[in-house]
Formats: sequence, C-alpha cells, structure tokens
Amino acid sequence: MLVPALAAAACGNRIEILHPTGNPLSAALTVETFAGVLPVDGSRFYSFTVPQNGLVGLTLLSLIEDGEPSPALVNVAIGVPRATDCSPVDSRTVNPSATPLLRGEYPAGIYCVRIADVDTLTVDATFAINISRPK
Repeated sequence: MLVPALAAAACGNRIEILHPTGNPLSAALTVETFAGVLPVDGSRFYSFTVPQNGLVGLTLLSLIEDGEPSPALVNVAIGVPRATDCSPVDSRTVNPSATPLLRGEYPAGIYCVRIADVDTLTVDATFAINISRPK
C-alpha cells in the first residue's frame, strides 16, 4: 500500500496530497478547513467546489465546549447548497475523529458541508472540519 506524500501549499489551510510517484491516484487533493461556532440547537454550513470528479472526504477534527473537548454528538453532512442552507446528500451523527467520517466519489460541482447540533450541546461549541477534495 502506498502512502501519499504531503506538501504544504503556500496559502492558508490548504494541503496538496500527491501520490509518491508524482502520478495522482485519481487526482491531487486539496484540504480545506471549515471552522466556526456551532450554536446550541443550530447549524452552520460552508460551500466548496469540486473542480473535477473525485473523492471527497469530511473529517470532524474538533468540537470544543467551554474550552474542553466535547463528548456531544453532532450531525455532519455533505450536500448541495439551497438558498441559505445545505441540503444533505450524505450525513452521519458523530464525535470528532482523526479519520474521515464521510467519504465518497462526487462529480464536479458545487457542494456544501453542514454541521448541526442534535440536541446534545450544552453551550455553543467551536468546531473544525477538514474537507478533502480534488484539486
């Protein structure tokens, strides 16, 4: 099994993931970070573009309540933007994890990531989600 090589890009929170031979497995990936505050009983979403068909993955890196890692479950979803919200295509109710929680092949297009409280937050929580997608 080949391990991808990581090369940090020059801009912000983006990382390019390339196959060690220089030939991408399907295409080079970019990783974006979506971070913010999730209110109790609320949701947040972020739109992103998949420029070519390929693998898209979501990783909930952190969920913090009162300065401490939260045991709360939240719903994370990949979807399609609809006016002022995100219409989920795939979703899971999860805790933070170091591995992708949602992953699938998506055609080129505009998508969104949505995070929502499922009545488990006790106070507003900060979160960070990584989105990996074709470059």
